Amino acid sequence: MARKHHTPRAGTESHGLRRRPVRIRNDSYHFEELVHAAQIIILQRTDSPNVASAAAYWIAELATREYTSLGPNCPLKPLHTATATLAIARWALNEKIDAWDRYIGYAGSITKIVSDAPYRPDQRAFGKTGEINYALAAFSVWFADQRPKLQEAAAAAEHAHLNALAAELHQTIE
Repeated sequence: MARKHHTPRAGTESHGLRRRPVRIRNDSYHFEELVHAAQIIILQRTDSPNVASAAAYWIAELATREYTSLGPNCPLKPLHTATATLAIARWALNEKIDAWDRYIGYAGSITKIVSDAPYRPDQRAFGKTGEINYALAAFSVWFADQRPKLQEAAAAAEHAHLNALAAELHQTIE
């Protein structure tokens, strides 16, 4: 039996007691933006370092590569926002998290995204405490310099658009 094609739905909108479906545009870049917004929400809300690390990894992957898995007519384009960098940095600077995890998972994800990274992650650094601590210190200095610019960019250019995307997911971005 052939399946009918349905437009994807993000959920419902409430108008008094009636609820009606909210339609999402059938647009691969829009879907990519929704994924990005969801990843930021995850980084801002989760208490799990493992969940945050996975979100940071995929933010870096989607920011640095062009994916054509949806076919040649709808490639995903690299997508990066200052808001995502700020959300990942919160984890990178959390000294309660193991230094290696911060080096490779959080700060490492940011260093893959930005052009002026203070270091490039190296899997061979595992167990080399001095090298890891030096890289994390360099990251902290770099981020202290970049934070005001990132906050300004996030507030000025991104906040309204990302929150519109988050609203489609019935969430907000801080």
